[in-house]
Amino acid sequence: MERTYLEQLRQPAAAARGKTRWWWYGCRVDKDNISYQLDQMQEAGIGGVEIQILYALEAGSRENLEYFSPGFFDILKFTGEEVHKRGMTMDLTLGSSWPFGGPFVPFVKSAPVVYPYAIDVRGPSVFSYDFTNRMAGEIVGGIMGRMEDSEMLPETIQDISSLLEEKLLFSWPWGTQLKNLEVPEGNYKIVIFLAGQFREHVLMPSRGAQGYVIDHNDAEASRFFFAQAGTPLVERLGRGMVQSFFCDSLELFGHNWTGKIYDEFEKRRGYSLKPYIYALWGKVKGMTEEIRYDFHKTMSELTIENFFSVMTEWCHEMGSTSRIQAHGTWGDILQAYGAADIPEGETFSEWDKYSVNTVHRRLASSAGHVYHRHIISNESFTWLRFPRFTETPEQIKIAADSIFVDGMNQIVNHGYTYSQKDGEPMAFYASSHICHTNTWWKYYKNIGRYINRVCDFLQRGEPVSRICIYLPQHDIWAENPLGDIHMCMKLEERLETSVIDGIAREGYWFDYVNDDVLGRWEEYSYETLILMETDRMPVKTAESIQSFAMHGNLVICAGRLPSQGCGLLQKDEKDKIVSTLFEEMRRQGNLIFAENKKDALLNILKQRVCP
Repeated sequence: MERTYLEQLRQPAAAARGKTRWWWYGCRVDKDNISYQLDQMQEAGIGGVEIQILYALEAGSRENLEYFSPGFFDILKFTGEEVHKRGMTMDLTLGSSWPFGGPFVPFVKSAPVVYPYAIDVRGPSVFSYDFTNRMAGEIVGGIMGRMEDSEMLPETIQDISSLLEEKLLFSWPWGTQLKNLEVPEGNYKIVIFLAGQFREHVLMPSRGAQGYVIDHNDAEASRFFFAQAGTPLVERLGRGMVQSFFCDSLELFGHNWTGKIYDEFEKRRGYSLKPYIYALWGKVKGMTEEIRYDFHKTMSELTIENFFSVMTEWCHEMGSTSRIQAHGTWGDILQAYGAADIPEGETFSEWDKYSVNTVHRRLASSAGHVYHRHIISNESFTWLRFPRFTETPEQIKIAADSIFVDGMNQIVNHGYTYSQKDGEPMAFYASSHICHTNTWWKYYKNIGRYINRVCDFLQRGEPVSRICIYLPQHDIWAENPLGDIHMCMKLEERLETSVIDGIAREGYWFDYVNDDVLGRWEEYSYETLILMETDRMPVKTAESIQSFAMHGNLVICAGRLPSQGCGLLQKDEKDKIVSTLFEEMRRQGNLIFAENKKDALLNILKQRVCP
């Protein structure tokens, strides 16, 4: 017999209990303290742990366990058994700390950082140049083109890669030189593109876990990482011991390239990137934004296919699920989150008040809704107060409410710091101190019970959104030069926090949507689509929006109508189709135009849509 709501509230499902990140400094842990702390968590209503092993507090201590040493595997297996004994769950961050990498990652599978080395020359002349000791790294391209009004003229671009020669020192490869390049008349720019030899390493790892971060666009690099950092763990711990393997936020500093980009770009976009690579930093006349769009679109597809999806596939092979924080990626953010079994957002800073958190929460929950993920988790209470130890249970409870209102239905505390039972209290630098060494810990069980009830209630239901907001990701790709674009931050800056928060405060619940969702709009319950700060979109998306409107749904465009297609090939034709479709919708009354995305948009919503 089905339980009543009151019975559910009195006895919420154990699976919906809150979880916590569990910091293990240098893997300096012992079995007695592990058992003690798990007892503390269980009593406080915490239903699962996410172990993240990071830097040692005393680097020289012999008690620090070497990464992947026999003692390392032994203590993890013991912990998993103790966790399961108590009816709790264990999640694990692969490697040590974040992003994914380690000592086994060779340079060729690490995350490339490409930058230009430019020289201005005037012709007619014959030009030679010795790059030796003036730049360090692998040359991935070289072009020369005539400049006019600070733009490179596309018809003058030459690929000069074949003219670059290796320079030897006593028969050893030492550098690169350019010899006898004929420069035509006029002002020219030579640009050599380098994949630098200095690349990101894992941030704050434990002993023995240092090393390069992997190329997140390369499936071979991803598979190699999971085979080295993950499969041995499963072999020793057993399938099912780890419920979810966790990927923390993608803090990929400078990662902007992949070795397969030329082949993949041409295959996916239909033309060669090599002649036009300068557009990624400078301007190529009449082509800059289209080439940048095509490049970032390609990188997006590679990242989602070759990292996010590969991680989930590997987790399933190991009998586990994937839990992924996708913020930090340059890719289609909803697809990136949606590739995970459990998309996870994040909350940091003073969020013990409600405001829509686009960057770290609403995008994650929207992805969970549109890709039908039952659990949407949230790394919670990071930096809730600074200095540390000043956050209160009241602030934590209110912060949890703001997380729930943004659509998340699983709390992961940030977090619980491993400390010796009778030793000095330890605390992670960015974490709220939610563990047994806090003076108010004995009261946390009240919050734990509350979190369990709310999460259980939310997980039993289905999200219902009648309004959706289109993400102008194509414009961000087109307008940004080469870099490790943080798509979530760029979207919030473009849409504006005050605008999105204003919509929510008027009582309008909404999801963010992308092209994939609009292409299948009949599968969803949306009745109103809002477009703002959108100039570009694929022709197929414009056609889907027209179909959405013709079936009696409301389309609101704020500020301006979309007027451009996406990408370099057939640009004029695509621009005309997109522009014509939206002008027709406006003329036929299938679209309402708002003069701005603030007051005018809200007034139309109030007139036409019930909160």
